[in-house]
Amino acid sequence: MRVRDLLDIKGRIVHLVTTDATIAMAVARMHDDNIHSLVVMDGDSIAGIFTERDVLAALNDHGASALDCAVGACMTRKPYLCDENATLEQAERQLIALGVRHFPVVRGERLVGVVTLRDVLQRHLTEVDTLADDLRNYIMSSYPG
Repeated sequence: MRVRDLLDIKGRIVHLVTTDATIAMAVARMHDDNIHSLVVMDGDSIAGIFTERDVLAALNDHGASALDCAVGACMTRKPYLCDENATLEQAERQLIALGVRHFPVVRGERLVGVVTLRDVLQRHLTEVDTLADDLRNYIMSSYPG
């Protein structure tokens, strides 16, 4: 399975924020939408990614005043990107090797979705469940009792 196939299944909704939004605005958006990251855009270009880890780092560095800082000052710049043609196995290995949980997915230079480690693991669990059901059905049909 390719990353693009997973996006077709889970959806291609991408939660965005601009570099000039405040951290308070970004945190409120993440809370309201029950998400853990926002892709940071500068016009049509991906400027970075803003995650819960970035919130914690900003609060640690600046205290409560961090909430008034611009996302662009505290985001993760040059996030790791995933090509939509990558296999899920490639994406999973990269997520784990890089120690990140969120991949903006691109087609060329264009943002087309976000894949998370959770998305990949949920897909694996679905595949395991399907294999277990297939095996159970095979055993039951081969050895009627």
